[in-house]
Amino acid sequence: MKKILLICLMLLFIHCHYQPGGKNQTIYIKGSDTMLPLVRIWAAKYMQTHRHTTVYVTGGGTATGVKALLEKKTDICMASRPLNPEEISAFAQKYQRIGMVYMVARDGLSVYVHNNNPVDGLSRFQLKQIFTGELNNWKEVGGEDAEILRITRNRSSGTRNYFRMNVLQGERYSDDAIACTTNQQVIDTIMQHENAIGYAGFWNSMGVKTLAIDMVYPEDEYLLNDNYPLMRYLYFITIDKPEKDLKRFINWVLSEKGQKEAQKVGYIPLIRN
Repeated sequence: MKKILLICLMLLFIHCHYQPGGKNQTIYIKGSDTMLPLVRIWAAKYMQTHRHTTVYVTGGGTATGVKALLEKKTDICMASRPLNPEEISAFAQKYQRIGMVYMVARDGLSVYVHNNNPVDGLSRFQLKQIFTGELNNWKEVGGEDAEILRITRNRSSGTRNYFRMNVLQGERYSDDAIACTTNQQVIDTIMQHENAIGYAGFWNSMGVKTLAIDMVYPEDEYLLNDNYPLMRYLYFITIDKPEKDLKRFINWVLSEKGQKEAQKVGYIPLIRN
């Protein structure tokens, strides 16, 4: 009888291990690669003081996170952009609601070039010309006589979509742009090619040169006062109104403690200290 009881308890544990938004103490988060370093820090810090809760965090891009949320394969989608009309429609059709969206931090998108590039800054108009393919040589913006190598993010990236809408004004990327899967891959590619230019979160700039945009650098004094031109919000998205463990985790992220952790790792907190 003891063996049978033990087996029944094990089966019950396995059956209840993952139920998005349910009573379990495991939280699954998936989505934006831009947010991945931050949310992993949040998860680690939260679990230190909430030992009954396990938080799993994986990337793949904002679109991947939205798809996982639609399929109830994650509790939270982390997104570096708002939901687009097609995604909102998909939620409405499947669940008769469009989900819950929470702003959890801010991010400044930086533009990077190789350390040997003499160009120190560009305007948003010049960036648009470069990434749409209208401008192809560095000498046209004060650099060397060399062909520009454009580096972008892949199609599942919310960062790619943000840059297209806010810099390219909705126009298409040049067909010869190289698409990278992660922010780190963008940085690594620029480090290997002296004539490359790309964009990523401003916290990830080791080994490359950060450009001023419209004569403003992504530095704390400008970021905290919203004076940098490429600022954006970062989001958590859920299907239903969070309850219990999920609610406690999101409330902690939005608390002073959670926001301080965001600032420590180079993101911009919603709460100004």
